[in-house]
Amino acid sequence: MNTKILVALVIMLVVSIFSNIALGFNVSSESKENEKVEKVNKVLKVQVKELENGLDKAEGAITDEQLSGNEEAKKTVESFFNTQFNYTTDTYKEKFEK
Repeated sequence: MNTKILVALVIMLVVSIFSNIALGFNVSSESKENEKVEKVNKVLKVQVKELENGLDKAEGAITDEQLSGNEEAKKTVESFFNTQFNYTTDTYKEKFEK
């Protein structure tokens, strides 16, 4: 009976060692993938900051004076506000279509 228990324990030990080795390799490969993703994430964050700075500069280039002289912009804004706020019960449904 002792040999049956001993054989069972040896088999369990071998399976346990194999499982631990397999899990160790899995954790190692996941760690490497996480490092790669973190590096890409850092690069993308830098690019986003650069794009935000460029956008801020581009928005700063458009002044209120340029917009005030733009007739098309005035007509668009006027049309929007007329559509949204200047309606009657008859034209209420048309407001959503416009």
